[in-house]
Amino acid sequence: MLGRIAHWAKVQPDKLALFFPGQVITFGQLHARVRRLIRHLSRKGFRKTGTAAVFGDTLLEDWLLIAALRGMGLDTICPASPAQLKEMSLHGLSVIVMGEDTARTAAVPHEYFTTPRIVVSGALLASGDDAESLDDALVAGPEGGHMLVTTGTTGSPKAVLYPGAHEEQRNEFRAMTFGFTRETVYYAANFPLYTAVGYKNPAATWHRGGTVVIDPLPYDAALKLPETITSMVLTPALIEGFAASARVGEKVRQAAIIRLSGGFLGAATWQKVRPAFGQPVEVYFAATEIIGVVMRSRVTTLDELIWLRPEESQRVEIVDEDGVECSAGVEGQLRIGLSAIDAVSYVGDAATSARTFRDGYFHPGDLAVKREDGRVRILGRLSDVINAGGRKLAAAPIEQAILVALAADEVCVFSGTDRAGNDQVVVACRRAAPITAAEHAEVEKLVHRLGRVRVAHLASFPLSPGAMQKTDRKALRKILLD
Repeated sequence: MLGRIAHWAKVQPDKLALFFPGQVITFGQLHARVRRLIRHLSRKGFRKTGTAAVFGDTLLEDWLLIAALRGMGLDTICPASPAQLKEMSLHGLSVIVMGEDTARTAAVPHEYFTTPRIVVSGALLASGDDAESLDDALVAGPEGGHMLVTTGTTGSPKAVLYPGAHEEQRNEFRAMTFGFTRETVYYAANFPLYTAVGYKNPAATWHRGGTVVIDPLPYDAALKLPETITSMVLTPALIEGFAASARVGEKVRQAAIIRLSGGFLGAATWQKVRPAFGQPVEVYFAATEIIGVVMRSRVTTLDELIWLRPEESQRVEIVDEDGVECSAGVEGQLRIGLSAIDAVSYVGDAATSARTFRDGYFHPGDLAVKREDGRVRILGRLSDVINAGGRKLAAAPIEQAILVALAADEVCVFSGTDRAGNDQVVVACRRAAPITAAEHAEVEKLVHRLGRVRVAHLASFPLSPGAMQKTDRKALRKILLD
């Protein structure tokens, strides 16, 4: 990544590389800031190999710090918090680098008290003066990699390392997938660098010499930027606010290629937000562990919202428990073929790696079905199981049927016991309108084989604390059953 920034600093030094509220940074300035950081960090007493954990005060600081540390040959990671390092059992760190405000407030687990810690001032991060005095020998070696964090396959955080050796190929592939060019103005919002969307797309934009917009406040930078936003990614949790915001402005809604990732959008929500967009929204399915897009669809109809077309570059298969491909219309487990530039394991978790990355495929743990025309529908997680009367049933197909029947934004089904110890199944329905008696009866017909059923109407579901803000099924279950 640093090599490409250096390239563009020579080819187009005055071209806008990064826009952050209050700061307009050209490629020449971005390269100078990173070089100055390298000179500063190289003088500090820590091992210049291994892994560096980064906790900047802003997303801009995180980008500057990982570019510098990777340029020095270290692998980097920007966890959600210092406590997450312990959750992932990431030991043997070479250094922890923090911004001034984070250093004052963050509680570092005692397991890392002996790890060298460096606090970098905001003034140092804001300038690139005297950067040319850097000894080029400090960046002569191979560039380090970067770790992303995912909870998708098991529900607990795991680190995925993308080594520096394949950075060029990964960014080129990603740029081709999304059509990034030197004219791209990519709206990165404030997705942190432990997320796939927060890291992969900005890196691919800079690879092609485009501009990245970082926005701590929703759409604040987009409105102040003279240039027109050409590409952005939203999550289901963000799309309603985006569609309803009068502040966003027509230049963003009409001109940007808007992509939706990080979960699936209910039909009712789509019908509500669709009039706000000047062109079709692209829905895509991806994974932290896979460098490219797995499946996507340009949405003009409800059918295209839920049935996605696999990318020609991807091997997408639906298989049974024995690994045999399912016929069209038969539900099975999703698996995705691995390429030379995809992830191959989780850092420090050999057991989960062996289950998830096997036989040349990545197994994300999703239940899916393929149509005759090749389009695929993700039905839910294989781990979401309902135990009804001693029978274990996949929750996903049941949730899908209820979702359609109630025209709901989202449905989750749980099994458990009530306070008296009796078995019960709870259907949680998220939509604005209350559930009528007739609709309740319809749900009971759909799930009569599950035994006693309670239907709960909620205007909103709890969201996970991470940047993607997916529905927190554990928290929802606790609300409904505890």
